[in-house]
Amino acid sequence: MNEPVIGTEVLWLERANHDLPDHHLRWTRRIVTRSVIALVPMVHGLVVFDPLATAFGATGVIVGQLWFLDRLAWLYADATAAGEGAAGSGS
Repeated sequence: MNEPVIGTEVLWLERANHDLPDHHLRWTRRIVTRSVIALVPMVHGLVVFDPLATAFGATGVIVGQLWFLDRLAWLYADATAAGEGAAGSGS
């Protein structure tokens, strides 16, 4: 489990040095945008002490981050299938 996570982080952090498929970049932007949008009700709920808004926003952020992690795992699977491995890991 650790190798794909670490390999994916390396691939993502070094994305300027590697050509990543457009579909991964497009969906990653969408996922991150939705997570940022979910921050709005979470912060509002924290400011006005509204537990429902806080829970709704926090759920949106957590789901977005889990979806992002799933997308990174998919990116790693695509990269290893293409023969890149943990591109640039140096080990």
